[in-house]
Amino acid sequence: MSVYYQNALRELDLARTERIRVARENADAFYASHPELSHLESDIAAVTRKVLSRIASGACSSEDGAREAQEQIRLLRSEHDSKIRAAGTDPRSLEPQWGCLLCQDTGYRQTPDGNRVMCSCLKTLAARLMIDSDDFRPNAEMTFDRFDLSLFPSEPDPVPGEKQSQHALMSSVLNVAREYTDGFRARNASNFILIGQSGLGKTFLSQCIANGVQEKGFTVCSMTAFRLSSLLKDEYLGTSEKSYEEMLLLSDLLVIDDLGSEPIRKNINVESLFSILNERSVSKRPVVIVTNLMPVQLRDRYGERITSRLFSENAVSIRLYGRDVRRSGK
Repeated sequence: MSVYYQNALRELDLARTERIRVARENADAFYASHPELSHLESDIAAVTRKVLSRIASGACSSEDGAREAQEQIRLLRSEHDSKIRAAGTDPRSLEPQWGCLLCQDTGYRQTPDGNRVMCSCLKTLAARLMIDSDDFRPNAEMTFDRFDLSLFPSEPDPVPGEKQSQHALMSSVLNVAREYTDGFRARNASNFILIGQSGLGKTFLSQCIANGVQEKGFTVCSMTAFRLSSLLKDEYLGTSEKSYEEMLLLSDLLVIDDLGSEPIRKNINVESLFSILNERSVSKRPVVIVTNLMPVQLRDRYGERITSRLFSENAVSIRLYGRDVRRSGK
């Protein structure tokens, strides 16, 4: 089991212990003030002894005895709860208030066929720990305050026929990226796609958005397409001890850098990528995509289903052009 799941189990156990402690304190205080209502457990024990005696004597079968005991205990609890309410207390306050009713904060639940399986609450908590880890955080050095527009030339126009200089273009794109970040809302943001050749500032801009969204209190998961492909392959083949699916689906914003550079495995990463994008689209959790490929090239590489999810309604798609500022020295 990965360290994320171990830490998640530890957090669940601490929360479970605390909830049990609070419930016991509440119960002790209540029954100290109402000792006449403290006999429920002894009444339940008496019912159990009586039924076991009937089973032992042959007066009833074990199945009938179990049903009889369950019904009598249910009636006892119902009567007991009515008396607690009459005393001005909610009976639920005397029981642990579980964060997850399915597993009672243990991290594992029983299936109808009797198997013990990992609860969804444990998967979700482990996913959030992954998102919060340094492994999938955006580059903290790449922020809007550090985006240097002076790197982009003002003259001459970088592309024949284009009316804007590269500097003017990047100034405009920077404003769009800031507006997108400032207006980011969970379950209400669109995809943001940056297209262009290497050295045009796409990755830096995507990390500026990621850091800005994270500073607003949202969860952000950031990685390269190559790393995403590797994670999906390992999970598909069962060679990873970690489950990344929840992390990829639950983060408020998923940033994928250099989409199109990763190896294509149609039955693994392409199908998995579609599932991730589709589920995020349904739950209105956006993605930021950085790619060297034009839309038609993305469609040829990944198919119509994936490109339609990327360029969905209201998606912000920006094409960058100009000189490679990493090579030009300015």
